[in-house]
Formats: sequence, C-alpha cells, structure tokens
Amino acid sequence: MSGTSGRSEASGRGETSEVALSHSSHFPHLSHTPKSAAPQPAIDREAFFALAARVFGVARCEIDEATEYESIPGWDSVNHLRLVMETEREFGVRYPLERIPSMKTLRDFLV
Repeated sequence: MSGTSGRSEASGRGETSEVALSHSSHFPHLSHTPKSAAPQPAIDREAFFALAARVFGVARCEIDEATEYESIPGWDSVNHLRLVMETEREFGVRYPLERIPSMKTLRDFLV
C-alpha cells in the first residue's frame, strides 16, 4: 500500500505498531490532486432543494437559492457536510475539497 507510514503507541504499554496512512486509495474524492476539467452533470434544481430540505429537516417552501449557512437551525457544520456528500452521491457531481468551506448559500451548490 502506498502512503506515509506513521508510528503509534499501542494501549499505553510502550508498544508501537506501524500504521500505513493513505487516504487517497480509500477515499479518492478527498484527493488534492487536480483532475481534468471534465464538465459536471447538471443538478436538477427541484430535486436538489427537496434533498436540502430533507437534510435540514425543514419544509421545501422554507428554502431557496438565497438560503444561507446557519440561517436555519438545521444547517450546521455536520449537515453542511452531509448535504455535500448526499448531493455528490445523488447527482454525480464532485465539489473540490478546498471549495466546501466557502459554500455559504444553496446557490453555491448549484454552480
């Protein structure tokens, strides 16, 4: 397995074990390596808003493109990441890891 190797102390008894660390082989979507600029699939807007409403636990009529992070009780940091993952899974899009923290409105998920 490729990756960096780290040492960790086991059970506080002074024993060490080698641990191979390689997130890119197990979690390819977390890779920082830029990929070719392949076009992203279009996101069905109504299906996306239905998904967001489900993730945030609100009625569909309570959210729109302008809805902002933390403007509704259900949009916290955990549900932010949940919305990212479920949108990627449902619509086949990939958001660059460095972009995710700056996605502050639902509009940001659609572009």
